Amino acid sequence: MTPSARLSAAIDVLADIEARRRPAADALKDWGLSHRFAGSGDRAAIAGLVFRRSPSSPTAAASRRRL
Repeated sequence: MTPSARLSAAIDVLADIEARRRPAADALKDWGLSHRFAGSGDRAAIAGLVFRRSPSSPTAAASRRRL
């Protein structure tokens, strides 16, 4: 996947999290199951984007505390 495709996928996952009020891990798992073409590196990059940007993620909370 290209970097822009990874970003688009992360946006799709974040939209699913917001629309369905579900945990990020569940949304990522469902995305991965429905997009079998994505390799492990792609899935890891998308997860990294989602968890870095998700307001409820521990990483995002830690980033806010450091500011």
